[in-house]
Amino acid sequence: MRAKLIEQVPAIWDFLPLPQIRKEVVEELLQAEQGAAYDWIGILGSQILPIEIQSESRWICSKFCAQIIGLKNPQRYSPGNLSF
Repeated sequence: MRAKLIEQVPAIWDFLPLPQIRKEVVEELLQAEQGAAYDWIGILGSQILPIEIQSESRWICSKFCAQIIGLKNPQRYSPGNLSF
């Protein structure tokens, strides 16, 4: 896991209001998982194939976001269905 500042360009990015999310919660999870590897097997096993294989110690971006939002089974969410 890593953090990256991006230029917020509305023409490129979609921004969703998340008033229930506290900055401290995001920073705490990011700090706890700093340096964790990308979950290549998880992306294959949970997003491409419906076999629900994922790592407890590796992350994909949508899993991280679903975890922050507080969704159950965060590994099941793709970027597309996170915006519900």
